Amino acid sequence: MVKQTIQIFARVKPPARKHQLGIYSIDEDEKLTPSLEIILPHDLADGFVNNKRESYKFKFQRIFDQDAKQEIVFEHIAKPVAESVLAGYNSTIFAYGQTGSGKTFTITGGAERYSDRGIIPRTLSYIFEQLQKDSSKIYTTHISYLEIYNECGYDLLDPRHEASRLEASRLEDLPKVTILEDPDQNIHLKNLSLHQATTEEEALNLLFLGDTNRMIAEVIIALSEKHRSHIPYRNSMMTSVLRDSLGGNCMTTMIATLSLEKRNIDESISTCRFAQRVALIKNEAVLNEEIDPRLMILRLQKEIQELKDELAMVTGEQRTEALTEAELLQLEKLITSFLEDQDPEGRLEVGADMRKIHHCFHYLKKLLKDSKVPEKSPVSEIQSQNCQEPPKEEDYKRLQDILKQRDNEINILVNMLKKEKKKTQDALQFGSVDRGETRLPHSSPFPLGSREDSQKTLWSSAPTRAPDFSSSGCRTSLLHNKTGIRGQCF
Repeated sequence: MVKQTIQIFARVKPPARKHQLGIYSIDEDEKLTPSLEIILPHDLADGFVNNKRESYKFKFQRIFDQDAKQEIVFEHIAKPVAESVLAGYNSTIFAYGQTGSGKTFTITGGAERYSDRGIIPRTLSYIFEQLQKDSSKIYTTHISYLEIYNECGYDLLDPRHEASRLEASRLEDLPKVTILEDPDQNIHLKNLSLHQATTEEEALNLLFLGDTNRMIAEVIIALSEKHRSHIPYRNSMMTSVLRDSLGGNCMTTMIATLSLEKRNIDESISTCRFAQRVALIKNEAVLNEEIDPRLMILRLQKEIQELKDELAMVTGEQRTEALTEAELLQLEKLITSFLEDQDPEGRLEVGADMRKIHHCFHYLKKLLKDSKVPEKSPVSEIQSQNCQEPPKEEDYKRLQDILKQRDNEINILVNMLKKEKKKTQDALQFGSVDRGETRLPHSSPFPLGSREDSQKTLWSSAPTRAPDFSSSGCRTSLLHNKTGIRGQCF
């Protein structure tokens, strides 16, 4: 239940060219409620002693000045009401004001430009646009068009209007709508037709037909009245039709249309006073919920079946009848949606029926077997990946650089091994020569030379030791390379 007062708005009509505009001001402070002030300066013709009020101040939810566009009026007034209707609440928008203050232009709009569309056509377009977005529900839209004039209601969508166009001489020929009240004090409108509209175009056609019939009805009524009098604002039939809208189960919005020309200032002040009284009315809107009997039967049958399944599980009773094709198909759909759900906390709700639980396990097992792929060797898996996904250019360059680096390292190691081998061979060769020279004094058949010759021999044999040190240094360097420490052989 939503409890709120009737929302009131004000709209000022631009003045005619020949008429002088009255003095008024609009205060739209964001922190305060917008207010409209109408100023009435004292007329000198009334004398110096004049106790009339010079200004009147009224508060509204929002005030639309003369330059306000139809789209702005719809966004702030009608759009929230249409959203309430889509949410399931009764809603009403009505315009109140003197004749010629802009009620028709605000509600239905003008016919000259497309941008002059009023609240009704814009609301119809918005509602059908929202219905098309929601494909989860089924909506039906019905339209009625009622006009109340001098305590008489007329159905503007009644097909008998076609006949009245040809014979428009008698007022009684027009179809009239009467009010009936049931024992529960609910209002019913007799002879008010209800037309279904499946598209926005059909709804707008009905609106156009109603506007056309309204203009024809006004002409007929004007021609039939001998002494036409002023039409009062308040109407007993109108208040009866709007019983729920005024203090009942409805979310109601009122638009006070004002013509602030000097000649209409008194009527505009009266309209504003009426709006202030309307703003004190509190409505209690209740969400409309009508349960379809067929849906209720299906819901109760489902609940009974769930209770039977729980009872069978508790008592251990085994149900032997097989599941129907529809039940099996429904279970497979539930499993498919469960597997496709990305929510890690998603659940598969199949009830307490063990037959359904077993079928779900069998179906999952079947899906697992169908999707299982035989294992492959790592080499074949790598080859298949290489065949399926060609390497990127960056990966190709990176692998090529690594391959070059490995080739360089291999070449360095091969050259080092060759040098090591050569130096080792040279060291062995020089070692054998050295051993031969040291044994020469004992075994040589030639006589020993002089002392200088022996010294030369000793000095000449000394360099033969150098390769041993050099070769040992190369081996150390090679060992360091194998352990990760770089070395160089000189």
